[in-house]
Amino acid sequence: MSYDLHFRPRNASPSSMDEMRRWFEKRARYRFHGTPSSGQAAYANEATGVHFQFDFEAVDQDPEAPAVLPIAFNMNYFRPHVFALEAEPEIAAFVRHFDLGVDDPQGVIAGIDYDGAGFLRGWDEGNRAASRILLKGNDESPWTLPSADIASTWRWNIATEALTKHMDDELIACFVPRILLLRSDLAPGRVLRAVAWDGSCGILLPEVDLVVRSNNEGGLGYIWMQDLTAVLPPSNAWPDPPARMLPVEQLGDALPARMKGLFQPFQATRLETGQVLDAELVASSRAG
Repeated sequence: MSYDLHFRPRNASPSSMDEMRRWFEKRARYRFHGTPSSGQAAYANEATGVHFQFDFEAVDQDPEAPAVLPIAFNMNYFRPHVFALEAEPEIAAFVRHFDLGVDDPQGVIAGIDYDGAGFLRGWDEGNRAASRILLKGNDESPWTLPSADIASTWRWNIATEALTKHMDDELIACFVPRILLLRSDLAPGRVLRAVAWDGSCGILLPEVDLVVRSNNEGGLGYIWMQDLTAVLPPSNAWPDPPARMLPVEQLGDALPARMKGLFQPFQATRLETGQVLDAELVASSRAG
């Protein structure tokens, strides 16, 4: 089950499919597979885990209806809302660059003009409907987090590249980690948010449940965030996204050894962003 959006030319001489292919190939986070007549511009953001695609292929359509181009946006349902938040500016950029109109099979975007709010509304409505169908009669509970936690994780991870560049430009010795989503017997049935850090370098530390590290035996160790706070030196507040800034010069030579003594062995499995649904969506879908 997926959300689809088709595109219409606004003028008599629309850009060629080859021009569109080249545009996607130059754009960050896209890889093009196939040919302009039968291919796919696949978007994948390693930092956030969000992925979707633009399919280059002929679209079945009513011969009496206005023509649509042989390209369509496609994104699967049963995903957290942040997938739509990340996709929306990509659709908007494509439509704007090639001066395109849209055709919405979901019927939410009225007319030919692309409407970002309409896209988000249509995707959310379809996602709720698909979730009700997929969860009906299914006793197995999907992994979930409150929408606010998924959104804050996404905002942090999508900002890590810019934050790292800022730290480098300002000569601030701070590592900017990505937030990981984990499942573990530490908290059965619960999704844990974690960052990897061993205290040997400065860090911009977001609010998470755990700090983890690899040990010499190839396993993992963890510290609960509230336990780590007790041994951390005073930190500076980072405003947006919220974090503690601990440059290396503030840490002191003893911190890595003190942290090492706090790490406890554990086992965990990483969850992809698309595997963790908005808890509110699942609750409303199960309620009917």
